[in-house]
Amino acid sequence: MVKQTVLLQGDHHIKRISEIVQEAKKFQSKIALYTPTYNKKINLKDTLGLLSLPLQKGAEVTVTAIGTDEQEAVAAIVNRL
Repeated sequence: MVKQTVLLQGDHHIKRISEIVQEAKKFQSKIALYTPTYNKKINLKDTLGLLSLPLQKGAEVTVTAIGTDEQEAVAAIVNRL
């Protein structure tokens, strides 16, 4: 398992969330986003799940991935955040 904690650089509107989900779907690994503010872990391949979180600039989140391409998956998602 690979994980990385980051601070969000911008607000996450519908188009940006869609781009993050599409990026996550490129990978075989299971990819999740955890936000300690709301104590929720969301599957990053699920648009509705990600939309359920009011993600704002400066929020701390942790991206985790488990699978054969976990390193690449976390790096790609962190770059999108």
